[in-house]
Amino acid sequence: MQYKYLFLSAIIFFSLFFPSITLAAAIPYLITDPIPPIPTVPGASFFQKEFDLNYQSGNVFLSSNPDGSGNTLVDDAVEIVADWPDSPIIGRITHRYAQGCYFLLPHPPEDIWWIFAKGVNKVKVKLYDICGFEVFSSRLYLVNNGAPDPSPTPTPTPSPTPTPIPKTPLIFIPGIGGSELKVAEDRIWNEDDGHGGKYSQAYPKDEKVWVNEGEAASLGEDDYFDILRLKPDGQTSEANLELTGNLFEGTYQPTLDFFIDNGYTLNQDLFTFPYDWRKDISLTSSSLDQKVEDIKTQTGAEKVDIVTHSMGGLVARNYISNPDKANKVSKLITLGTPHLGSTEFLKALNYGICITKQNIPQQPICLGLTPSELRDIFHNMAGGFELAPTQKYFNFYPGNDNLHPVPFKDERDIDQNNITGDLNYTQTKELLTNLGHNTSLFNPSESFHNLDNNLSNTNGVDTTIIAGSGIPTLGQIIEKYSIGLLGTKIPKKDEIMINGDDTVPLFSASIDDPERNLSLKGPAKLYYSKQSHSGLVGNGPALNLALNILNNDSNLPDETANAPFELNGFQLSVHSPVNIHIYDSNNNHIGPLPNGDFEANIPGSAYDTLDDAKFIFLPNDGIYTIKFESTGEGTFDFKIREYANDLIEKTTLYKDIPVPTTQAQTIFDTLSDTPPVIEVNSSQVTPFSTLTGNSNYDLNPPEVKVIFSLDSKKIEIIGVDDTTSAKTDLIPVNKALITDNAGNSTLINYELKNAGTKISLTDYLNNSLQVVSAFHPKTGKMQSLTQSLFLNDKIITSTYNSSKNKSTIITTEKGKKTKTETKNGVILLYLQTNNGILEAGY
Repeated sequence: MQYKYLFLSAIIFFSLFFPSITLAAAIPYLITDPIPPIPTVPGASFFQKEFDLNYQSGNVFLSSNPDGSGNTLVDDAVEIVADWPDSPIIGRITHRYAQGCYFLLPHPPEDIWWIFAKGVNKVKVKLYDICGFEVFSSRLYLVNNGAPDPSPTPTPTPSPTPTPIPKTPLIFIPGIGGSELKVAEDRIWNEDDGHGGKYSQAYPKDEKVWVNEGEAASLGEDDYFDILRLKPDGQTSEANLELTGNLFEGTYQPTLDFFIDNGYTLNQDLFTFPYDWRKDISLTSSSLDQKVEDIKTQTGAEKVDIVTHSMGGLVARNYISNPDKANKVSKLITLGTPHLGSTEFLKALNYGICITKQNIPQQPICLGLTPSELRDIFHNMAGGFELAPTQKYFNFYPGNDNLHPVPFKDERDIDQNNITGDLNYTQTKELLTNLGHNTSLFNPSESFHNLDNNLSNTNGVDTTIIAGSGIPTLGQIIEKYSIGLLGTKIPKKDEIMINGDDTVPLFSASIDDPERNLSLKGPAKLYYSKQSHSGLVGNGPALNLALNILNNDSNLPDETANAPFELNGFQLSVHSPVNIHIYDSNNNHIGPLPNGDFEANIPGSAYDTLDDAKFIFLPNDGIYTIKFESTGEGTFDFKIREYANDLIEKTTLYKDIPVPTTQAQTIFDTLSDTPPVIEVNSSQVTPFSTLTGNSNYDLNPPEVKVIFSLDSKKIEIIGVDDTTSAKTDLIPVNKALITDNAGNSTLINYELKNAGTKISLTDYLNNSLQVVSAFHPKTGKMQSLTQSLFLNDKIITSTYNSSKNKSTIITTEKGKKTKTETKNGVILLYLQTNNGILEAGY
């Protein structure tokens, strides 16, 4: 293979630890001796072998030594298929050693026992090329460590034991991205890459494309995954892909291991249901029904139990909505199911997300695809649109208070349709349409989510909902403007967190809000666990609870409850050209990595981005070092939001911090009331403001009032804000910037005349305020004050009589009778904006 280099990682050689084998025998099956480099063409198979492997128990390692040790290396890929005895099921695994046709990455010995069934398996091995030029292979073995001794010592016949009661067969249904996809036929891909070019790639038959961890981890635009794209109908693949039959082990192998460790046997009473998560979920019903019937035939059981995760819960709820199919299910347990959708999908569609936020491999990192690639994949993905916030979602999150925000707040009108602020369901669809998304896919989504009207009807299935809670979860995306000191509008993005499992908002998973007397759960039992979305299917409280329910055990495991766990902690965010890195006292790090991914090694922490805004959530129990890293020039804002009992309790805002030329850092003690002082380029930056109560959620720019000041004895432009105070900065060339304590700004243009005694707001037509005043030169006491206000067809004058301490106000307006009033004291006239309208008053 030309221009390919061998990448030897110390991690590969030294970080993997395999337990010592304690069973009796190790049986090696030689696949091939070393194959020297030979010329080839792209996609060619250069070695095939078939043999029988009698699997009874233990590990089966793919290795280069007969004892199960030694890295393997093939230029470019190996596929191993096991035909199971007396079964139509096959096990399959593919290793791609080529990393984007740039270098080869050796594989350490890997236990692939799970592709074999007990008995004699017909094994087929194929070595094949991907990138062309030449091929080769190291020596390859399959080594069955821990197999029964082929000549065991006879033992006495044990006493008869009671026949165990057979378990109800259990089907596990994964979430989005949880089922592997492979290429069904050789494909030479040469298509638009979505960012101005073409992407070419040879995909040999049976190459696993989802998840190809090597491609996902490599640098670049991730165009390799373009092959996952669907056509605009949301159903037809751009390429012929099919299921491998396996689940993505990075997320779901711990789930299967949990049930196996607790008495289930894979493919005997524990089964999986892979499905094409890209397509309309409603289409899974018939194939799931066939799976259920096959299991009933195999096991003799009358019914099955189903445990689901995430989107898999929608698959199952759709299935049991049919009474005849529901009659085949005994118990259904949903873990973190977005019954009513998730704001996270809107983010995935419009900005891109880390779709594989799960632990890979067992480390808290993101195996990330670039945002542009995620948008490419999601653009025509019907299954994805079925995860968008539904009409019923807006019943649970109507935006009536801070606990129930709508998914999208468009303060800067990003789609230019003159609709701003909180968007309802219809307006959110219009926004996505105006931004060029394939919103025709809301049609199958809305058809599928007719199911929401009958979620309370479980058709007799013993249903349990387990919802993650106490974890920061995206509740609202905010698009707004910030205005710089020179009057320029700067687009800003922000995120509001709510209670949930980090992906699914609490009420979408639980479909129950008792404080508002709103529920769709019907007879389903409802429990909560303080676990993240992916953590729900790891070995922990939620799975322990699911096991208890399957075993008719009514005990609640530790860290599960009948009420949701509260969201508490700190959200730290930076906005504009900096990265943020945080370290705890043990030097654990959370923040971006050089390859564009991120890590979150601080226990209880979370990392997120929204374009150039970065967000880190920290538990409220430590002292942290925060470092800011420049990615550009200018200034940045830094926020610390303290969450208590699901709400923002306090916000500490730092505004217009100079981007560091050397370094910027601070120490943050979550248990101290003293806000951090940021060291930037040898200078200190203190907070711009501290917010409490409703001002934490203030996103409204201040209104502008023009009024005469008795203190300064001149006309002033001031800010008016319902929740916080505001200050005014006058900018050269007749501009005023009014900024409230929440950091929201309004820019107003004005014109002064008559030596500063007359002002007009030039952003509005036909308006002015003129003031003529006189004060005693020694005492400063007002002697006279005459004000004249003009606004369209309205004229208001106010004349102050100092001897009587009275003001006479005369209002004339076209088509109306002149109004004259006399009031005590000085009455001041003003012009004031109100949601884009200029009003006059006194």
